[in-house]
Amino acid sequence: MIAFVDGVFTEEPKISALDVGFQHGDGLFETMRVAGGRVFRIDAHLERLRASLAAVGIPEPAPIGGLDEIVGELASREKRPECMARVTISRGELAAADGSAAPHGPTMVVHLRAVSKPPAGGRARVVVSSVVRAASSDPALKSISFQPLVLAHRAALARGAHEALMLDPVGFVVEGAHSNIFWASGGELRTPSLDLGALPGVMRRFVIREADDAGTGFREVRHMLDRVQAADEVFITSVGIGIVGVASIEGEAVGEECPGLLTRSLAERLDAELAIFRRESTSSRDDSR
Repeated sequence: MIAFVDGVFTEEPKISALDVGFQHGDGLFETMRVAGGRVFRIDAHLERLRASLAAVGIPEPAPIGGLDEIVGELASREKRPECMARVTISRGELAAADGSAAPHGPTMVVHLRAVSKPPAGGRARVVVSSVVRAASSDPALKSISFQPLVLAHRAALARGAHEALMLDPVGFVVEGAHSNIFWASGGELRTPSLDLGALPGVMRRFVIREADDAGTGFREVRHMLDRVQAADEVFITSVGIGIVGVASIEGEAVGEECPGLLTRSLAERLDAELAIFRRESTSSRDDSR
């Protein structure tokens, strides 16, 4: 494994045991799709990451402006033009005296992993998590303090499902543990309102843009589970799995067909955009040799 750690490419990535990300979960991350050796929709990821760093008061690491080039170099060295990349930034190492972050600044780590494998046939089984999704102070933050969602997802896998559906304390549907959720009823597309605590995912933004371009009606809503279960079709999204239809929620089938017509159309548009991006990335990489 090769990683980029604080400005250095290394085959033995290490961080300090005193790093506040390790000690207290004080940090942020972005997970990104790599196609043709470059980050897909890099601008959206950088926009969210920079806004998150500013919101929690972590200084922006100097290498962040070259994130696409860093990922490209890792992809080249590991010979993995198609993969996932994760950048993790913590506040840095603890100062010994008072427990505050040391003055040398934040820790930044970038590494690659395999592309997430979507459910067979694009049909996901979803169960409702017992973990309540309370709205954070800023749901746009992708914090490395991720344990409640990790536990929810692990419990879903143990039940033979692909994803856990998170509800807020009132019972409104918020999101998946690792995904955003959409559903269509009567030709109108719906997704939970961000003020419920849903993450403004990069794929969520893609779906909303595509729906708008296609003239599909769209609303952000506050709906209980029964409204989602009664939808014509349901799908989940993330940069890892793309756009995947939901076949069942708590064992009950959703809609008459999965993936539904709108889900298939959106997934095809995503595949087409990825294919164009991949060709352009590969051509650009070849031209630079």
